[in-house]
Amino acid sequence: MNFPSLQNLDNRVFSYIIAQTITWSGLNFYHLELAHKRNPDGIHVLFTEEHVGTVRITRKKLIESVTVEYFSL
Repeated sequence: MNFPSLQNLDNRVFSYIIAQTITWSGLNFYHLELAHKRNPDGIHVLFTEEHVGTVRITRKKLIESVTVEYFSL
């Protein structure tokens, strides 16, 4: 499971539930980091893409912006 790679972000960036959702969708810390490095909108693309008939992670702008802010440091 990819959850251990997200534990450093958990609670500081997003909730445990969002971390679980990211893990269940097959993503890990490296995927988020890589998406952000390759494209300023990479996190948005990952979080909002269609996955199994629904949004992969979330459409909430606040969660996206906090995640982007973390990777921009």
